[in-house]
Amino acid sequence: MTPALAQEYIKRRMHELGFGDNYHIRLKHFIIRQGETRVEKAYNSFYILVEEPARLQIKSQNGFFELANTNANEMQYEHHGKITIRHTGGAIARVRFIQVIPYK
Repeated sequence: MTPALAQEYIKRRMHELGFGDNYHIRLKHFIIRQGETRVEKAYNSFYILVEEPARLQIKSQNGFFELANTNANEMQYEHHGKITIRHTGGAIARVRFIQVIPYK
């Protein structure tokens, strides 16, 4: 998903959820070391994946994203709740999200 597509998706998704234009966005760029597992708590926000990271597995209550998984028939770009990011490969991996924080 490109950043431009992510912006359009966020706008439509926030309207769909009843927040309208009442949200903040933050850019999140994570650097994950080999063997590292990071947990992000996003119970009051959404993380929108804006790239397809290699060597990373991303799981949340929305679903998962992992390019190396050949058994999946669908992967999710939107995550919230407890988000687990696990490094599955060699060198340092990077992943970028847009965090959407709705408010009323």
